[in-house]
Amino acid sequence: MNTTKLKAGVFAITITLAAPGFAIEVAEGCTGSQAAVDKNIFNWRYYLNSNADVAGAGVKTASAACTHWLNHGLPAGRQAHPGFHSSQYLARYPDLLAAFGKTNYIAAVNHYIQSGIPEGRIGYQDNGISLGYQTTTISNQVDTSKIFMGISKRTAGAVDSLMFDNVEFINATDHGRELQIAGVSSWEEGYNPTEAGSCNDGSGYATSSSLNTLIFKPNSLFTSVTPAFWRKPGNTFCGLGNNTTTSAENYRFHKNISIGEIPGMPNVIHYAIQVDINEHVPQDPRNSYMRFELPTAYHGGDFNRMFQFHKENSTLIEITNLSCMIGGACASENSLIYATANLSHALGVCAGREAGADFAARERYLAFGNLDNSSPFASTTKWSVVRYIHGNVSPGTVLNFNSYLAIAKTLDNVSAVDRVKLNLNELHQTGHCI
Repeated sequence: MNTTKLKAGVFAITITLAAPGFAIEVAEGCTGSQAAVDKNIFNWRYYLNSNADVAGAGVKTASAACTHWLNHGLPAGRQAHPGFHSSQYLARYPDLLAAFGKTNYIAAVNHYIQSGIPEGRIGYQDNGISLGYQTTTISNQVDTSKIFMGISKRTAGAVDSLMFDNVEFINATDHGRELQIAGVSSWEEGYNPTEAGSCNDGSGYATSSSLNTLIFKPNSLFTSVTPAFWRKPGNTFCGLGNNTTTSAENYRFHKNISIGEIPGMPNVIHYAIQVDINEHVPQDPRNSYMRFELPTAYHGGDFNRMFQFHKENSTLIEITNLSCMIGGACASENSLIYATANLSHALGVCAGREAGADFAARERYLAFGNLDNSSPFASTTKWSVVRYIHGNVSPGTVLNFNSYLAIAKTLDNVSAVDRVKLNLNELHQTGHCI
């Protein structure tokens, strides 16, 4: 048994890494009984999403991520869960800072699991970005778990973490895979303003997009971002960019995210989006349209079951079309639900009202199956809420959109998918979704 003794004033404090009889909920990929492997402290996908250099060094599985965390991440004060960061936890509470100092991260982990959670302490700083950290997290209590929704400086405020019941829903391998806003002209990825950054940013910490404004509350946030074009100008290894700049400087993406604002629906996230366009959008002369993803999300490959919700009769139909399931895309007029194989965790999305342009009468959703099988970390599925605009877009165009995300886990023998279905049905009946 390892112990760490710290001195705070005249008080001696002993920290035990493995307390006999103390219940540890061991995170996926981990073994053992110390607090550092508790799933309220560590999530392998979040750890790799947030620590790009670790994934870049070849750590791509749950077990390898946990090993790296214990040997390197924990002693260095890295963050491995949206609801807890040892540095932010110590900075938040003066009594802990006085007792443990700024860098005893093992003490912080042990205190949070053994005392902090039972005492109702919060494991991170409110609006961490403004306090000099990489991340800002908002949350809301749902049933016996919390929804954590996080943004970072790495992705210019695009949502790169959505966790519920200690399951990470977002794959943020590179700067295109977050829960984010994007648009394309008829040149497709050749003219593709993207909230989180560009293809050339790869999986690193830097982004070509700019986070201009961040306003934070405990369960909501507002950001304003100047996006980047997905491809740099000219012919690069990412493909041909028909734009003339890397920064999409004539665009502004504004979003207001709130969790639980609808009475009786603490698990529903409202995504309100405004897109400002101040240019004539260049188009492929053979076709002319502008399509926006409002938003789009990439999940881990474990979210491998897809359903359509038919509002007319409140039924679900599972998508089994191979063109959708193997790297392709299928268009849908119906709200979508993505779930894990055993239906234990699910997320549904439906589209609300829009304004500001002549929108084409086309599909509202795109569903994608597994887009990458190169590693457990890279494996990903995707959905998009889409809107098409007729013809050329002129300077001064302002678009407004609303989308709603419902997130659930299996509870009381009701599957997560069925619980999300009930949410989508209510959102349609109350007019939030169309």
